[in-house]
Amino acid sequence: MTQPSPLSHRRRALIVDDDFSIAMGLKAALQALGFDVCDLATNRQEAFRLAMSDQPDVVLMDVCLAGGRKGIEAARWLREVCEVRIIFVTEYRDRDTLERIHKQVQGASVLHKPVSRQNLLRAVAEVSKVHTADLTHRYVSTTV
Repeated sequence: MTQPSPLSHRRRALIVDDDFSIAMGLKAALQALGFDVCDLATNRQEAFRLAMSDQPDVVLMDVCLAGGRKGIEAARWLREVCEVRIIFVTEYRDRDTLERIHKQVQGASVLHKPVSRQNLLRAVAEVSKVHTADLTHRYVSTTV
């Protein structure tokens, strides 16, 4: 008898990024990993509304929203209120920003733009408590 896949219940993801092309690339990569992308948000108000209604398992959050680094505060709120796992996707690599992320949203993963599929795979597996091999198998089987 075979064991059900850890992703037999499709995970749901919310992408929060004000750059449409990046958001669409993340959406395609997540779908290839077996995620349902419940929606795309371009600002924190949309993110709050969508997270409350769609209840995602994970949020991919850009640090810079609407001209400021408001993604960190939005992610903190989503983590506290919706109890959702956070993966930051950012161009920022400076120590102050990274320290602020880790202080305000403890345990969040940080990926630097441009995001490689391999790094996304690792981050999603880490926050989803799913073995990387299971995601890799799903990704390879959907791209062949």
